[in-house]
Amino acid sequence: MPKAPNVFVVATIVLIAIAMTHIYVWLRLGPSLLGPPWWSRTLGWLMLAAGLSIPMSMVLWRAYKIPSARFVLHQAHTWLGWLMLAALALFTMDLLRWGVFGMLRGLNADVSEARRLFFLRTGVGVAGVSTIVSGLYAMRLGSQDPKLEEVSVPMPGLSPTLDGFRIVQLSDIHVGPSIQSDDVEAMCRIAMGAHPDLVVVTGDVVDGTPEQILEHVEKLGVLSAPHGVFLCTGNHEYYSDAFAWIPHFNRLGLRVLENEHVNIGGDDGFTLAGVYDHYSAPFGHGPDVTRALHGRDPNKPVVLLCHQPRDIEKAARSGVNLQLSGHTHGGQIWPVGYLVKLVYGYVAGLYRISDRMHLYINRGTGFWGPGMRLPKPGEITLIRLKAV
Repeated sequence: MPKAPNVFVVATIVLIAIAMTHIYVWLRLGPSLLGPPWWSRTLGWLMLAAGLSIPMSMVLWRAYKIPSARFVLHQAHTWLGWLMLAALALFTMDLLRWGVFGMLRGLNADVSEARRLFFLRTGVGVAGVSTIVSGLYAMRLGSQDPKLEEVSVPMPGLSPTLDGFRIVQLSDIHVGPSIQSDDVEAMCRIAMGAHPDLVVVTGDVVDGTPEQILEHVEKLGVLSAPHGVFLCTGNHEYYSDAFAWIPHFNRLGLRVLENEHVNIGGDDGFTLAGVYDHYSAPFGHGPDVTRALHGRDPNKPVVLLCHQPRDIEKAARSGVNLQLSGHTHGGQIWPVGYLVKLVYGYVAGLYRISDRMHLYINRGTGFWGPGMRLPKPGEITLIRLKAV
């Protein structure tokens, strides 16, 4: 069973990274511009307040379940998105500036203080414009309805009678402070408009407890398909009391596959399995592909719902032909995808693992944190199985 990260350690690292980013941006926009003293001090206090609003609103929303914290948390997440884009633009300008000065020094050219200040202020100006342009575009993509992405996946052993079988996948909806009823209804309209034979939801449905957001999650109850609607848990379910949510999901018709499988399509069909999230062990669960597939018909192909794109090789050895995952959000905001690639090895889209297995990663139907996406909007996937 994979070892889950210590939540306290992860939270500490994230908070330190956020704090350092605030300091860096403040240094670039405050003292380094040599503006009047009040400018630097005012900017510093404003950024301190904005930075503290992130952990404080998260605690008020999650630990104390204060309804008004939803608005503060939404604004704090929006600020975090703008901060990330600003830090990236400023750092890029710094790299260019350091490169220019390195070249000038190599040519014994003038690198006076006045010239340094000119390049510094010019770089900050360019970074500011690029931040505004990219931020507005990212917010526009984040506010759009998810795009229906269509993909065909070869399925060894699939009966010709099921050739073209349509699976609609939603993932990482993140109903919570920012995504609520109207957004969920739009997602469901797109999913149902694809006329699926089967609907699957690969985790991270919620960011809040039932008493906070149940009325919004209940909109998912309209999801339906001839062969059913199935769900596997994601890590955010466990941050939001998965044991309270699972009965609600089942009641809404989103059957949770808890390290188990079901048969889809009768004698000529396939096996659909689902496992708990990889970070669920400290909460009393834990993914177990072997248990999920125990007793299956070995002559039928297997589709596995697994929130995180991990243990791919084990799934392949267990006879899985297609693993459907999410979790990565496709990086959500460039260039986070490069970090995702480093950690997981996969980011988004279809991957051929072997002659008999593929992995598909949905880049997220909703979003987490800032309501921004760059360079692609959210996704609902229409997967057509192809008999081979």
